[in-house]
Amino acid sequence: MRVVVTVWVVVMAVCTGSKVKLVNNGYDGIEGSEHLFRATRRRAFFRHVKLLIPQSWNNTDYDHPATVQTYQESEIRVDLQHHPYYNQPYTKQPGKCGSPGLHIHLTPDYLTEEKYQSWWGKPGKSLVPLWAKLRWGVFDELGYPNDPIYPSFYYLANEEKFGDKNLSYAPSYCANAEITGFMRKKNTIKGVGKWECVKGKDNLPEQDCRFFADKVQAANSSLLSYPFISSDSVVEFCDETTHLRNVPNKQNVMCRGQSVWKVMLQHDDFKNANPARDAPPEDPVITVIKGVYPSYAVVMDYSNSMRSKNRIGTLQRSVRRWLLYTVPTNSFVSLIRFSSGPAILLTPLTKITDMQSRRNLASKIDKNISGGNKNIFLITDGEDDYDDPESFIDDLLQANICVMTVALGKEADSRLESLSDKTGCKSYVVNDNDQTRMMNSAFEATLVRMPVSAAYSLNTKFYESSKYKTTNLTVGNSFKVDKTIGRNMVFHLETDKIDHVIGTPSLIDPQGNVGEWRWEVQLDGDKSHWVQAFVTSHLRDSSTQPITVTPWTSAPITGVNAAATNVILFAEVTHGSNPIVGAQVRGTIDHPDDGHAAPNVYILKDDGKFADSVKNDGIYSAYMTNFSVTSRYGYRAEVVKNEAFQSGNTMEQQHPLNPEDYLDWSCATCMPTSSPNPTVTNFTREGSAGSFKVESTIRNNKGTSIKLTWTAPGDDMDQGTVSNYQFQMSTNREDLSEAHFDPASPETLLPVFIQDLEDANVLIESGNNVTFNIMSNKQLEFEQVYFVGLRAVDDSDNESEVSNIVQFTFEQKLPFSQSNLKVIQHLRDAIQRNQHK
Repeated sequence: MRVVVTVWVVVMAVCTGSKVKLVNNGYDGIEGSEHLFRATRRRAFFRHVKLLIPQSWNNTDYDHPATVQTYQESEIRVDLQHHPYYNQPYTKQPGKCGSPGLHIHLTPDYLTEEKYQSWWGKPGKSLVPLWAKLRWGVFDELGYPNDPIYPSFYYLANEEKFGDKNLSYAPSYCANAEITGFMRKKNTIKGVGKWECVKGKDNLPEQDCRFFADKVQAANSSLLSYPFISSDSVVEFCDETTHLRNVPNKQNVMCRGQSVWKVMLQHDDFKNANPARDAPPEDPVITVIKGVYPSYAVVMDYSNSMRSKNRIGTLQRSVRRWLLYTVPTNSFVSLIRFSSGPAILLTPLTKITDMQSRRNLASKIDKNISGGNKNIFLITDGEDDYDDPESFIDDLLQANICVMTVALGKEADSRLESLSDKTGCKSYVVNDNDQTRMMNSAFEATLVRMPVSAAYSLNTKFYESSKYKTTNLTVGNSFKVDKTIGRNMVFHLETDKIDHVIGTPSLIDPQGNVGEWRWEVQLDGDKSHWVQAFVTSHLRDSSTQPITVTPWTSAPITGVNAAATNVILFAEVTHGSNPIVGAQVRGTIDHPDDGHAAPNVYILKDDGKFADSVKNDGIYSAYMTNFSVTSRYGYRAEVVKNEAFQSGNTMEQQHPLNPEDYLDWSCATCMPTSSPNPTVTNFTREGSAGSFKVESTIRNNKGTSIKLTWTAPGDDMDQGTVSNYQFQMSTNREDLSEAHFDPASPETLLPVFIQDLEDANVLIESGNNVTFNIMSNKQLEFEQVYFVGLRAVDDSDNESEVSNIVQFTFEQKLPFSQSNLKVIQHLRDAIQRNQHK
């Protein structure tokens, strides 16, 4: 078997000439494919490259319109500069070792200007390490200035040698031979003035020291250390024979000392002894496609089982709302219903042109229940017999049709997720007693299928209240309008009974369009009926960059074993393509029961700790730790804090002319925020990630209870009460060291809710003894030595240093099911001594 990759490249640059040359400088896929073939030891190459160009490019030839390809799902994006990276190519990868990245980001300036390529390497060659990060989940093997975890220089062991130089340290990299070069202070010229590096208090070069590699090298690896070296010799990845596992770089920390090549060999692309190919690879086939407005076939289940729990009412109401207010103008919609007999075409493909065309379509869904589209929206409870989706999946793939599925109720067919996954779409779940607007969120998620150029014309919902079922005669709330929206703003009020609402709603503006609005409505006091409000708007003008929230999870929609694999909740908050930091982001998980259980709420953080990989990159994360049953879970995220920063604002004004300046902004653990005041205010946003299935849960797994005892530290030294604790366990003591405690593998994390600590009376005043039984969801191995450590967190998120490390061994003579491992040792001294507030 050999690896053959299809790449989607989305071009978002502005077209200013009469013609646009789309393929050049190695990103025609040919040169990049040759470099990839060589770097993977003749195993992988690009077979097909699809270039998706904007809908607005009218003077560029293309092969055919886009079908399922969208900007949001592309692997390589040519887009505006991303601050703070500016014109540096990079891969966005918030996941852990071996997890695929999100996409590769390139700028038009990098692809067209020689000076940027001289800094960051020719595009054909630089694509290889970028692609390795994206597809195989590996990381950089170089250091960064001012990075506490991945420094620019490190101490050499006694047996190591940095060339023939008499040094006790070396630049952080991985190679099979010395990378030759010179060191000098930042922004100085070699040989002029005080350019030589000096040592700091730690006997390593000070932070203003940089290492500059020579253009010609004898080494042939590693592409993850210095991919921009022009030397033809540096063409491979480090393997186990050349890997330097003691260098404190991101690859070593994230992948626990494994080489890049070893991590790659664990991927499906290289499993089963993927053999090297004798013949050179064929040139990639390049297809240019153009973005278009999507077509939707809404397929609605009208079978008898849909009578139960008013599923048909939920379906009709949500489809009507989507047609009237959400689906964008210029889209095409077809409505189809099915039951026990043949499917019925209610309307053929109809173009959405105005409100009358929307009303005409909406009127077609109000039916009594009886026994080339590019997107199919299938809504069903899946309880009645119908054809196996596998029987027609090949036809769907051949026609390039995306199938989004909505499972109504917990008994819906388990094959729905597989149908969505194989056609490249999301799947959604809706409880029978929907408490969190799950159906409406599923319909609103169809907007990701729109061309990016259509953002100005999208009617986006930015606020939605909960459902009010109350005897109160007056209900109301407030919503925030930020500076990016407000054009054609419409307030909507829904109810299940018209007479339930008395009069018309009242709106109070904040003395202008921007700010906090207040709404109120008078009701008849009948608690059996409900009202719900939502507000939609267009972007304020055509030059406005939208604020968006894009959630997703690390779990595949087709199923995850939560007892063995950590599930991470993600949400990216952006203003245009630039990250927004400092926001408060809340993730909501809907239980897969009958809907009566309250959803679980998680606070997602962008602090570079535990589930989060990089601080201030606008990607907020948290581990999901509560699994009630094995079934479907729905996930959505929302921004609930109204003041935040756009990352790296001063970078836009600096426009540095030297690549060494970029290295200060390309920190592996943290992106900079330089604005002293919030730059994005008074905004709320939300987004839906769809659903995923859990096949096994932590609750059903035989875990191990570990009893920990310590003396409580204080919120401020030995005074007060701490706000939280962080726990980790590993078979490697080094994982729990101060340097590795934060970025340690998620497998070492012992996840605990604040509620768990409060229920166990762990958060008590300084000086009191604490005993806490913490669960490890893994079966422990007999005679294996394990290490446990913790640290305290105060109410300002300041953290103590790591406690003293406790070790224990599980003896085989004890019955596993009755084991109660006791790790009884006071951690008081280390915690109180090492607190740093």
